[in-house]
Amino acid sequence: MLTKQTVLIFSAVAFLGCGLCPPWVYVFNAEGAHVERNAGYGLIFSPPSPESHVDTLPKDLGASSLFSAKVDMSRLGVEWVCVCALTGVAWFFVPKSKRVDGA
Repeated sequence: MLTKQTVLIFSAVAFLGCGLCPPWVYVFNAEGAHVERNAGYGLIFSPPSPESHVDTLPKDLGASSLFSAKVDMSRLGVEWVCVCALTGVAWFFVPKSKRVDGA
C-alpha cells in the first residue's frame, strides 16, 4: 500500500536525480554573437565538453574552444516544478494511513 511517506521518498529521489543529472547547454559568446545549443544531460560533477560534441556545434562560429557548458536552469526548473506538482497530486490521492493505538 502506498503511503504519504513513500510518496515523499520517491519525490525526493526524483528531485535529487534531476539535480544530479541536469540538462546542459553549450554557450558561445563572442563579439556580437551569443549562441546556445543543447548539450543533453550529464552528471553535475562532469559537465559535457564541446570537443566530444563537435557535430552539434555551429561550424561558422569558430573553434570549439570558444564554447563553454552551463546548466540549463530553465529546463531544470521545469523538471523540478513537474516533480513537485506530481508529488502534490500523489499526496492528495494517497489515503491517510490508519494507526492503531496501543499496538
